[in-house]
Amino acid sequence: MSQVTHYLRPSTVQAACEALQANPNAKLVAGGQSLLPTLRLGLALFDEIIDLQGLTGPQSAWAEPVAKGAQSATFLNQIKRNIQAHTLTIGAMATHAQIHASAAVQSFCPMLTQLAGGIGDQQVRNMGTIGGSIVNHDPAACWPAGLLACGGVVNIASATQTRHADVDDFFTGLFSTALEPDEMVVSVTLKKPLTATYLKFDQPASRFALVGLAVAQHAHHFRVAITGLGHGAIRWHEAEDALTQATHITHVTLAHALKTLHLDPERASGDLHASAVYRVHIAKVLCERAVQKLF
Repeated sequence: MSQVTHYLRPSTVQAACEALQANPNAKLVAGGQSLLPTLRLGLALFDEIIDLQGLTGPQSAWAEPVAKGAQSATFLNQIKRNIQAHTLTIGAMATHAQIHASAAVQSFCPMLTQLAGGIGDQQVRNMGTIGGSIVNHDPAACWPAGLLACGGVVNIASATQTRHADVDDFFTGLFSTALEPDEMVVSVTLKKPLTATYLKFDQPASRFALVGLAVAQHAHHFRVAITGLGHGAIRWHEAEDALTQATHITHVTLAHALKTLHLDPERASGDLHASAVYRVHIAKVLCERAVQKLF
């Protein structure tokens, strides 16, 4: 079990990254809804907490004001919509509740509003952050599937540089991402789909997704992402190809395109809540229902 012996509260992103660089066993904490439960269960190995609530930085004129009552600790909880570029940037410290209440998010992609409002309970939504969710990459988390469906980049900082990782390359496996040990996520920038929806089959006790599926229609293609299969969020490329190749974009032709698809149970894992076969069955059902909702 981890024994936390040091606590830091840096005031800048660079200071936070330097602290990570100095101690490979340190962990960043934002809202604490992903990290602290693993600490209590003895599943995380670290000896230093780096608290991001004290970060300060330049305020941006383009950003949506932080909602009253939302976390006020950092400029990293701002939300920006770029109408000309058809993108939305969400700061890593933005809470699920803040995203759910955001007019910019709702006008950009209502699916993201819906997804954020369905995470956990109100206390979790008030504290949990999008950055913490995607960095933890829990196999049943909702945000990774939503990001994969939209497409875009994850904006990353270290003590010496910033870089941008494509969303498709960011999620590398179960509880695993493309982050280097001295890096932190500062925001995500998403592409605007023509239409999108997210459906989740809840595990009743935790409200995590037993299976969750996001479908997004873009100008010339579809993106389909699944969470809850057990290995982290993935894209279902066969479904994307079938939907993209549908001659007429109606719910009838799209539903027909999905009928012959088979999602291999080898891509899932079973547990006490559901078998791998059941999970892939639910994923296909959710995909068919999501397509119907698109139109």
